[in-house]
Formats: sequence, C-alpha cells, structure tokens
Amino acid sequence: MIIDNTYFEKDPIYISGIANRKDDKPTALAQTLIDSANSYIAIYEPIFLRNLLGEALAATAEENPQIVALLRNEAVKTSPIANYVYFYWLRTHTTVGTPAGEKVQRGEYSDEASPRIRAIEVWNDMVRQCCVLRPKLVELGAVPDYCSAIFEPANLFGL
Repeated sequence: MIIDNTYFEKDPIYISGIANRKDDKPTALAQTLIDSANSYIAIYEPIFLRNLLGEALAATAEENPQIVALLRNEAVKTSPIANYVYFYWLRTHTTVGTPAGEKVQRGEYSDEASPRIRAIEVWNDMVRQCCVLRPKLVELGAVPDYCSAIFEPANLFGL
C-alpha cells in the first residue's frame, strides 16, 4: 500500500482516537481504529489507483517511486488516496448497525452533527489534488478514468 494509518492522525482527515498511545503502544481503541483504517486502505486504495492511473499502471504503482512521490507527501502525511479512503471510512462510521436497524450513536455530553460538510470538503480537496496531478501522471503513462467520481466535485445539495 502507498499510504498507511498514520495519514489519519491529524486534521482534516483525523480519525478520533487513532493516535492514542500508552507506554508508546496503541491503546485498545487505537488498535481497533488502526485495524479499521488498514482494512479501508486495502479496499479503497486499489479502486482509487485504478480510477486515477488506469489498470496497468495501478498494478505497478507501488514499485514506481515517481508515482509514489506524486501520490503522497510522507513529510506532512497528505495524499489524495488518504482523502478518498477517509471519505468512505467517514460515510460508513456515521451510523451503527443494530438489530433494530441503523442508528446514530449519541454520547452523554455531545450533540449530533452532520458529517456531510467535512466529507464534502475532504472529497473536493481530493478532486483538486487529482486534477493537479493528472497531467504529471499522464506523462508517466497513466490512463485516468475521466468518468469516475474522483474528478467530480461534490456539494451539499447533491447537484
């Protein structure tokens, strides 16, 4: 994988609790969140790469240092891949499945807030990054799927 769970340890794509440590080891909650983030990376990173690079280049992207350097900034832990993965992680973790159906978890001292604004900001940042990277990646042999959603900005109204 090109990214890992450390990309979700700060805003704007912070997964609350993922960086919690005790004695320099992840807490039980943090380990659960790390495992969840890693499973989402394993599912959504390949989809993102196929959409941005095309099938052939996506299959070998991890071995190409030029592509890896374009797709992630290791120093500040940013990547359009991380934004894409976080969008789907946030969408799934907004509700909790129960025997009575999907429910919103409520804390004792908290108010419910919509994740839509954050999700749209993260998605649109990923779209901007993809559009900036596209010419450089095409020079390296990428065949982007221009019909995929990664080139389509989102808004609150679904338009």
